[in-house]
Amino acid sequence: MSSREELQKKGLFLGTYVPYGYKRDPDDKYHLVIDEEVGTVVRSIFRWYAKDELSMREIAYKLNDLNIPCPTEQKRLRGEAYSYSGDKDKHIYLWSPSSIRGILTNPVYLGHVVQGRYKKNPEFPHKKLRPEDEWIIVKNKHTPIIDQDVFDFAKKRLEDNAYDLSSRNIINIYAGFLRCADCGYAMALYPNKEDRELAYICRTYLEKSKTACTRHYILESIINDGVLRAIRSHINALLSIEGIIKEIGGSQKIQNKIRRINTEIGSYEKMLEQAFLDRVTLIKDLYNGKTQKDVYDQRNIVHDSHIADLNCKLSALRQERELICYIVDAAYLYFQRFYNYDAIAKLSKNVLLDIVDTIFIHEDGNVEVIFSYKEDNEKLISFIERFL
Repeated sequence: MSSREELQKKGLFLGTYVPYGYKRDPDDKYHLVIDEEVGTVVRSIFRWYAKDELSMREIAYKLNDLNIPCPTEQKRLRGEAYSYSGDKDKHIYLWSPSSIRGILTNPVYLGHVVQGRYKKNPEFPHKKLRPEDEWIIVKNKHTPIIDQDVFDFAKKRLEDNAYDLSSRNIINIYAGFLRCADCGYAMALYPNKEDRELAYICRTYLEKSKTACTRHYILESIINDGVLRAIRSHINALLSIEGIIKEIGGSQKIQNKIRRINTEIGSYEKMLEQAFLDRVTLIKDLYNGKTQKDVYDQRNIVHDSHIADLNCKLSALRQERELICYIVDAAYLYFQRFYNYDAIAKLSKNVLLDIVDTIFIHEDGNVEVIFSYKEDNEKLISFIERFL
């Protein structure tokens, strides 16, 4: 057990981010006290959910309509440390059902110190919630904001209202790919009645505030058509430049260019080696008293400038050689990755993972596809522009 875990099991709060509704005790930084300015908001959330039976979405709407800053925005306004994974310039102040759920399920509001709820996931940028039995909970370490009966009632209602999409055999291939083109947030799978065709809607509009963004409602079939058209259009664009790249890559001009670059690289490498030997001589002369310190310093400045210039030129040549070799040797593999889907008629999750980075949905129904390998695209264009 680490020393940090030992302190956590003693009930000392070691977290970077203080739970919403609390603040650090000014007399003991490891102890929490109620932040009365927002503690009333926590009480209201539990009351609305457990007693008034509002949904988490309705509570989020209510808080946003009242212009009450969400936990992240509250910390930002106060100049406190906070964590935020989205675009900080877009609707950071908004509550969402997930932030409401985070409060309703956190035993910290019972007066318990709760730590170790999340763990880092090396395969995903966000932290992953641990099973509750792995949390480090030390009870009755600070003043509670709500009582056990209210917390238990809220927990039971959450469990009763849990909805599993898998019961409808829904396969959402676009999970993680769709973004609203206006607010930048993810698109949400929209619950259709009677198992009709899947549809998506802006998550900001659906879960946070109907004034912060518009619906961006779109059927999955329209997305499918848009993505397939974008793939075919991208393939046609690649076909139009493939012949150009092959012709350039096999030309005598390119072969001469590579030979010239290799010759220049060799020359600069020899010059760097000589510069190293010159520096050794300079140091020996200083050590043996043949050169005064002020003279040494002046020569060293000139020497450093010369080495920096050589390294800069070497770097530029190597980058140019790398670009040429990449295009000549790897362009075929890049083209082939997309050509594999030339005759594709139906999309799958694997296809999206292979070639798609993000899909933006516009309010007018336009589907904008951003493909993966953006750097490859830029290298292709740079290559053509340089050697045509």
